[in-house]
Amino acid sequence: MTEEIKGPNLYLAVDNTWARYEVRSISAHGQTILSLHLTLDEAQEQIRYREARGEIVIIYDAETEEPIFAGDKE
Repeated sequence: MTEEIKGPNLYLAVDNTWARYEVRSISAHGQTILSLHLTLDEAQEQIRYREARGEIVIIYDAETEEPIFAGDKE
């Protein structure tokens, strides 16, 4: 069973569901995972919201262990 949190379609990994895309903040102290998403589109929606607030964020692909740059699509 997948539990959904109210907001931008975030999921808890309480079963076999695996959130592939991480939205991370970037600061002088390193990176912090802010949210997990099952699809790239959901992660990009969260990025747009956070960038509009002036935050420095990236999408990280947990499967390939690489950042996804603006404009990248699968």
